[in-house]
Amino acid sequence: MRQKNGFYDLSITAVSKPSLVNILSTLIDFGYRTVAINQIVEESAFETSDKKKKRKADKDAPSPIPPPISLDDIPQEIRNSLQILHRVTVCFSTSDVAHKMVSSENFKKYDIVAVIPTSKAALQHTCNALDVDIISVDISNKMSVRWNRKLYNMAVDKGMWFELPYALAVLDSSARRNLIEAGHLYHAFGKSKNILLSSGAENPMQIRGPYDVINMSLLLGLSEEQAKSALTNAGKSVLLRAESRRRGKSVVVIARSDFKDEILKETKDEEMEESHSGPILKKICKEET
Repeated sequence: MRQKNGFYDLSITAVSKPSLVNILSTLIDFGYRTVAINQIVEESAFETSDKKKKRKADKDAPSPIPPPISLDDIPQEIRNSLQILHRVTVCFSTSDVAHKMVSSENFKKYDIVAVIPTSKAALQHTCNALDVDIISVDISNKMSVRWNRKLYNMAVDKGMWFELPYALAVLDSSARRNLIEAGHLYHAFGKSKNILLSSGAENPMQIRGPYDVINMSLLLGLSEEQAKSALTNAGKSVLLRAESRRRGKSVVVIARSDFKDEILKETKDEEMEESHSGPILKKICKEET
């Protein structure tokens, strides 16, 4: 997974093509260079799938997780300016749903996997057993789960990141309160470690520039350094974590070096000097004797 410089927004809600193109164009103008198109799967999708399986008794029942959306309709100039990734976010309250999520045939097709645990049991299962990249929150509703320091540190040790999406908070006061509450809970239990800021935007009007987001995040208990890292370094770490989850425990990045020719030239010069210095040193030694 090749990474680009610039700011990260790893949650853009999958919408219709014209709106999605406008969102991506706005992100480019603001300086974002890596984005993820997010597809949200509600818990009801898994329940519907179960009913179909019982009714039809068919092992080939459709997967509750849809396949990633196609990027063929995105203009080439946008795809050249942005690294566009696929992300899925699953809302769940029981470990059974989490098991079905991992077993889905489309699960491994996504670059980034996120979950929204909606119960204490789901939160504990996420921190103990699940292998996901992001733990997100639904700020349209008051947080239904309560963190503690043990669970927070357990998730941090596993390399998971805690997402704070701000799009709904731009226009809705209750969502704004829920976002601020979530930010301060993360600060109280984990000193705001592994925080990822994203938009979750559904239209261009919900997007804010990176430095506006940094200023806004001071209300969430983050320092200026943490806020800037949440839009840059956090995104890089999430992608590396996602890559290790998909491919194994280690990630090898191979990049072309711009100094290759200079290194070869210096090596040749050193070899030339060594080859010429040999006879001279021998001659000096003979004259001294």
